[in-house]
Amino acid sequence: MAAITLFKTIIATCSFFFAAVTSFAAPPSTYNQVQAALPYLDAELTKSSAALYPRVLARVRDGKKNEIFWLSGIRKAGDFYTGKLETAPVQIANVELGQTISVAKKDILDWSYQDPISRKIYGNYGVCMELQALPAEEQLERMTFWGLECKPAK
Repeated sequence: MAAITLFKTIIATCSFFFAAVTSFAAPPSTYNQVQAALPYLDAELTKSSAALYPRVLARVRDGKKNEIFWLSGIRKAGDFYTGKLETAPVQIANVELGQTISVAKKDILDWSYQDPISRKIYGNYGVCMELQALPAEEQLERMTFWGLECKPAK
């Protein structure tokens, strides 16, 4: 139960961070890592012991404007991911908090899920990128505390 509370705290923290930085654009290397690792998320979404709390961070467009949102409860259909909007829109008007929307694979900027057995959190490339700026010992301490794996489960 403590792991679920911790994971929800991490989600809230990450959602707040990415909501505040609506012009966030993943560096090309991070975007490429996220896109290359999507098959691991896809595989978890198809397992009968489904991943806990699957989420994607996606760019949503409204004409010439766009904004970054976390979507939760992800399901996949073809090259599209459908989920519930977790962050309140600030710059675009064609979506609202709690709405279920679909986004194209190319618009996925990050993803995460929690393994139901190990309770490890996979994905979360944005957080992992920030942790790299910390001294190695502190980075390991935070990753261990959060149960974060900065690589896909294989």
